Order: sequence, then C-alpha cells, then structure tokens
Amino acid sequence: MKKKQKIIVLGAGLVGGVIAADLNRRFNVTSADIDQDVLLKVEKEGVDVIITDLSDPENIRKSSNLLILLLVPCRVIWDFKQ
Repeated sequence: MKKKQKIIVLGAGLVGGVIAADLNRRFNVTSADIDQDVLLKVEKEGVDVIITDLSDPENIRKSSNLLILLLVPCRVIWDFKQ
C-alpha cells in the first residue's frame, strides 16, 4: 500500500478549514491554528491538528519541519487608514 503524502495547512478558519477537510480525502493532512474551536471542526473531518500561534515565525518553522508539503491559505487585510 502506498503511503499518503503529508500536507500541513496553516490556518483552520473559513478557508483553511475547508481546504484541510477536502485535501484530507486523498492526503494525510494536519491543520495548525491558535483557535481551538476551528480546530475541533476540522478534527471532526479526520484532520490531525496542532494548536500553535502562527504569528510567531518560529512556530511556523517548527510546523513546516514536521511535514513534507506546506500549504498556506492567505488572508487579505485591508488598511483604510490614510
């Protein structure tokens, strides 16, 4: 039996959670986020989870060393200050 490729999704919110659950059908997926509530949702889909603060670059480095492929959903933040 062929091993499933490992993927980590950084962020388990509206975008990352859906990506993690969808990819988990064909790959071994882990989702990393600081929000335990969103991690519980993806965990119910069979996704492995890591509770971590992704605003710390060291935590991202540690997470990316665990798995082969790194997938990062991005969040667009608009700054309306002049």
